[in-house]
Amino acid sequence: MSADQDPAPLEQALREVADLRARSTELAERLATDRVVLTAPDGSVTVTLGLTGALEDLRLGHRACELGPARLTAVIMRTVAAARTRATHQAAAAFAPMGVGTEAMRMVNMFLPDEENPDPGGAEDHGEHYAAEERARAPRAPVRLPRRPRPAEPEDDEEVDLW
Repeated sequence: MSADQDPAPLEQALREVADLRARSTELAERLATDRVVLTAPDGSVTVTLGLTGALEDLRLGHRACELGPARLTAVIMRTVAAARTRATHQAAAAFAPMGVGTEAMRMVNMFLPDEENPDPGGAEDHGEHYAAEERARAPRAPVRLPRRPRPAEPEDDEEVDLW
């Protein structure tokens, strides 16, 4: 290094790289280990999600069997949706130290779900709302997949058209 070069900018850059590396390690650790555990208000369902939104555990409480299949399914789906919203916000908070002031952080914040009302139906509503909602739904028509086109048969010059 020549006498006229200042080592301060290089030292500053090395500190910034070390800081970025530490924040990156912390982010990776939080994404791998942090969990969201959410129980429905009536105790019928408890879900555990990783910060990626993956369902890691589902436990049914003593009240689950009393709900019946359709209502239990609705409670599970709403509880998972509320937990997924919390997990999304926790993942964004874990990313914040790395992304502060960046376009990436702006994008993350732009697409965060509303934490106050993650599910318009409400994860807390386990009463008659579900039964009424189920009765109000129109039955779905069966889904029909498009038929796969038949492979073209090879042309035969000796074929006679009978029609």
